Amino acid sequence: MADAVPPVPLYDRQDFALGFLALMPAGPVWPRERNAVLPQVAAALVRTYEQMTFRAAALLADAPMYTLNERLSEWEATLGLPDPCAGLAPTVELRRQGVAAAIAARGGQSIPYFTAIALLLGSVIEVEEFTPFQAGVSGAGNSCCGPGWAHVWWVGRHGSNPPMECTLRRYAPAHTRLEFVDLGEMARWDIGQWDVDTWAA
Repeated sequence: MADAVPPVPLYDRQDFALGFLALMPAGPVWPRERNAVLPQVAAALVRTYEQMTFRAAALLADAPMYTLNERLSEWEATLGLPDPCAGLAPTVELRRQGVAAAIAARGGQSIPYFTAIALLLGSVIEVEEFTPFQAGVSGAGNSCCGPGWAHVWWVGRHGSNPPMECTLRRYAPAHTRLEFVDLGEMARWDIGQWDVDTWAA
């Protein structure tokens, strides 16, 4: 997303110069002609005000994370970023997503928690968990999952997103096993044909 223009007045050096001159006394020793010394001095002095105005507006644009620019490096230093999951040369957009995800990642093991983290990193996902087949509990048509499937969960996504996948693997509970599959393939997979220990069909 492109940087948003902050909805605040942005005054340039001409605006400040006119305001500066308007505050000066009137009279022959205070000429306002363009080639006079006073307007030229005013034009030189107000450059600082122009720079301060645009920097202040840029800070306002930094308020939402999706336009973070001025304070991006500061946020990264505070949160221990850039994240190794983002790769060696992450784009500005990827760095912004990393900041947003790091702020939101307060810890959790629920499906909504992981789907929210994935969304902040640019992916809409679906999570599927598995339960080993149990006589008297599982019904006809249920996949015959062995005990090894108790801690397996699949994440379905539309296309590969390495930073998101790396981040979810790092945040996943240590006793679980996480696998990524394409959403279009999830419904067609028969997990009864898969060996959870080797992942060989």
